[in-house]
Amino acid sequence: SVATTNITEADTPASADVTFDVSSTASISEDLTETATFTVTLGGDPLTGGVTASVDINATGTALSGTDYDNFVAAIAAVATATTGVSFDGTDTLTFDATFNGGTGTGAFNFTVDAIDDAAVEGTETIIATLSNESGVNGSAALGTASTTTNVTATEADVTFDVSSTA
Repeated sequence: SVATTNITEADTPASADVTFDVSSTASISEDLTETATFTVTLGGDPLTGGVTASVDINATGTALSGTDYDNFVAAIAAVATATTGVSFDGTDTLTFDATFNGGTGTGAFNFTVDAIDDAAVEGTETIIATLSNESGVNGSAALGTASTTTNVTATEADVTFDVSSTA
């Protein structure tokens, strides 16, 4: 009698096709030093094994980071340092791995910036967070919602005085 055994080798690297999205609080008040929450969502296939996915995030707009609101890069860095499965290069690149979000390899990365009340008469300004340069190791990465805008409102007004004499 002849016995046949089939051996299947399963050492192909893990892969993942992921999507990045960004969202934020629609509007905050500079006068009340309100907080805006920005969310980078990693969706699609879960990251497993040694698979990583990266995306760049940058802030533009008419509001100035560090002047009209907390430093954007510092806010990302602080949360990334405290979040398992996320690293930040200190400039603009977020990298996620399989340990992100309790080992699920998908989920939401949230960070916040507070408005800074200054004396400048500015009206409504914007913080525009934009994702770019998405990439994945052993898979693909795509952008879903690539940018989001938060309005920073201020109610400062020019003050004028009229001086008159009754003499």
